[in-house]
Amino acid sequence: MNEEFKIVKEARRKKGRATPPFPVSLLADRRIDWANSVVSESFRLLYTEGVTRQAGSMLSILHLCLSALVEMGIEPDGLFQIVHDADVSEWWNERVDPSNHKPDSRAAAEEAIHRVLVRRTVTYVEANDDGQKELPFT
Repeated sequence: MNEEFKIVKEARRKKGRATPPFPVSLLADRRIDWANSVVSESFRLLYTEGVTRQAGSMLSILHLCLSALVEMGIEPDGLFQIVHDADVSEWWNERVDPSNHKPDSRAAAEEAIHRVLVRRTVTYVEANDDGQKELPFT
């Protein structure tokens, strides 16, 4: 997934759009913009007939998600596996025993993602030490 991320990042860079080198939070207006775009494409998918158009809609949603991650400075490599494992764990537990819902898997995934993002940020700051002692991400 990082190859696709790099393609999107390069396209955004060429257009002069944000491509931060470390993780940053999206401001509220940008979160709203991204959510509206994903919801809009999701509605298009609901009313689309045929596998080609449905695939195009799904790939557009994936592209939007990758674009948002680029804007946040977050490469998906490694993080996708964390989320995938948590989701599969939830699905499996609910399928085997619907009363066995474990909301802990989402919280554990978020904590793991947080650790990775902090580590990536610290690595970036240490490699680009400009005397700034505050981390750009907490």
